[in-house]
Amino acid sequence: MISASPEAKPQGQRRSNDRYPVAADVVYKLMGDGRILTEGRGRSVNMSSKGLLIETEAALVPGFLIEVQIDWPASLDDCVCLSLHVRGRTLRCNGNHTAVAIGGYEFRTRRRAQARSSLPSLC
Repeated sequence: MISASPEAKPQGQRRSNDRYPVAADVVYKLMGDGRILTEGRGRSVNMSSKGLLIETEAALVPGFLIEVQIDWPASLDDCVCLSLHVRGRTLRCNGNHTAVAIGGYEFRTRRRAQARSSLPSLC
């Protein structure tokens, strides 16, 4: 679910960009030395234009390249499912929550069969 209002920043917050709660299914690949080190599934927690917080089954190691595919909760023209593909670097881990610095991103269309959400799809 996407909220139009940003999350409140705690005092002493390091981030300059507002974080928005985006709870959606994700698939990730942790990369190292030009190969996939690990891959898995999880959920996005929040995001901004510069960063993303994901919750995964296992803790991810900071300092590695990561590719994250997010099942975007909004559709194009109410009928085309979208996914947001993010490339970045893992910054820090707190339990099974990993902060990712976004280096680049792009929206892509996805087929109805690729929708992984347990919620009914509009597509």
